[in-house]
Amino acid sequence: MYKIFICILILLAILTTCLIQTPKVAVLYSYYPDYKWVVRENNGFLESLNSQKNDIKNFYLDSKKKDKNVWQNKVCPEVMEEIKKFDPNLLVAFDDNALQCLEMYKDNISYPILFSGINTNPDDYEIDGKIGGVVGTIHLKESLDLLKTLGIESEDPVLITDNSTTSQHFLEQISQVEFREVVQSNDFSLWQQKILAWQNSEVDVVCVLLYHNLYDNQDNYLSPPQFINWLQEYNTIPEIGFFDFTIEDGLLCGVTTSGYDQAKMVGKMATAYLEEDKFPSRKIHLHPAGKPRINIERAREMGIEINKIQTWR
Repeated sequence: MYKIFICILILLAILTTCLIQTPKVAVLYSYYPDYKWVVRENNGFLESLNSQKNDIKNFYLDSKKKDKNVWQNKVCPEVMEEIKKFDPNLLVAFDDNALQCLEMYKDNISYPILFSGINTNPDDYEIDGKIGGVVGTIHLKESLDLLKTLGIESEDPVLITDNSTTSQHFLEQISQVEFREVVQSNDFSLWQQKILAWQNSEVDVVCVLLYHNLYDNQDNYLSPPQFINWLQEYNTIPEIGFFDFTIEDGLLCGVTTSGYDQAKMVGKMATAYLEEDKFPSRKIHLHPAGKPRINIERAREMGIEINKIQTWR
């Protein structure tokens, strides 16, 4: 009799486990899996959201490599069909292109949406229902102040960036009157021309926003390491970068935006919703604080005294 009772309890436990469905989380990334920004976003998100308790499935638009017409009209519909089949309890969108894709299919979306890495005003997206998340930002003033702690004053900064959708969104955040010149182009030969000309001018700081869509005269893609190697060889003007990976790539310093930190915050929101049914109000868009970063090796190359870096630390 006792053995029968134990068997019944075991069967009830198994039945209960089967009846409790594992929450499904669809994660839509704007870019590709091994892009540094995406890797950091994925790591931050999974640090806050337990993958053992949730069925997490990633989807990628690959919009950094694909033409806008292709990712919007071909990749986005295919991905949205896959997400529909997956039927998630929660959809998480990383970066603006992912949210643009969701906006195109807003009438077919019934599940709540969390977002991260958005650089425009999220309220501009016409998506109804539950939606909330984290907005990225550029820390220009803080970055210039960081330079001052290294003994570098800035009177004539310039800004250069590729001509990507992401760059355009960030440029809308920045007062461009702050700069002696703003260059937005995917033409690496133009970048070379400008940066070399600045070496013999009054330009005292080069702010580098993004450099991930550069092409040479033969229309060959220029990888970020290729650009950084060229920059470090020919540029002698202190550089500011605005993202954690740009300082790690080799730019001098900056108060940076981190995909990891933003994703970690969104992971906590996702956990609160899936485990406690707590969802943030649409009116609450969190802005994570920037982190001061200095590339020590680049600082040495530029002759910046190490004791100033140690004092800043």
